[in-house]
Formats: sequence, structure tokens, C-alpha cells
Amino acid sequence: MAITASDVRAYLNDVSTNLIPNATIEKQIEVAEHKVDKNKSSSALQQDIDNAVLVWAGFLTFNAYISTIARGPEGNVPAGVQRYVDTYKEIAEEFLEYVKRGGVTTAAKPVAKPVIIDSIIDWKE
Repeated sequence: MAITASDVRAYLNDVSTNLIPNATIEKQIEVAEHKVDKNKSSSALQQDIDNAVLVWAGFLTFNAYISTIARGPEGNVPAGVQRYVDTYKEIAEEFLEYVKRGGVTTAAKPVAKPVIIDSIIDWKE
């Protein structure tokens, strides 16, 4: 299954197209696909590959958005955002580990995406 901009938007708590253009997300998907492809085991399950691409694309997209905020007129990112950046990165690295090992993922710890981003970021449109 190919990961789409809509999939990444859903992963990022349905972030608006006004905030992050599809072209930005599509570029992050390309980068994520490359990263996962270069690291995957030949025995990696397709579902694990797709999930790894999704979470890496989400992490990269979130960082692209944060860099836009940092370049904005106020020039700063709200306090607490780093915690979410770190969480998205941890999830992405764990999913990449799944595809590196291939097949069995029984040693994995459960992960969940942060869903309270709206409480620390003013999603101005």
C-alpha cells in the first residue's frame, strides 16, 4: 500500500491542507520511503514497511511544519513542542527497527502517537 498525504494528515491528527501543503507531505513521504527502503530487511513484512514509511513521513512533515513556524514573524516555536518532536522521532525509530529485523516484531514495545498537539500549537490558518 502506498502511503498518501491523506494518510500522513490522519496520523498528524488531521492537520489542515492550509497549514501543510500536499506537496510538502509528498516530499516527506519520498524521503521516508527512501530511508525505510535502504534500511529494511529482505524478510520485513509489507505492513511493517508501510507503517514505518507512515510514521517517518509524519515525523518529517511535523518537523517541516515546525521549521515554518520558526521562520515566521514571531520566530519561535511554542514551549513543549520538542516533547512531541521527540515522541514522533522515537516512534519512527522504533518502526524502522521493526523493518530492520524483518518478520517477527514480538520484542516491540507498544507505541502510540501523541494526539494533544492542538493544546500546545496554535494551528493558525
